[in-house]
Amino acid sequence: MCGRFSLLASPEELCNNFNMDELGVFPPRYNIAPTQPILTVGIGPTSERAAQLVRWGLIRTG
Repeated sequence: MCGRFSLLASPEELCNNFNMDELGVFPPRYNIAPTQPILTVGIGPTSERAAQLVRWGLIRTG
């Protein structure tokens, strides 16, 4: 069984936590399951933190 998680923080809270100026609009999610889009924060092309929505899940190999 795959794990699930939640993202309940507001965009303002995430901007403060990750020291970002702005964050795009994203919906609060209470039961995020594999294959659904989630917000991620990583290093962008300008070497600063950047947020984006990505699809997450497990990849089967072999």
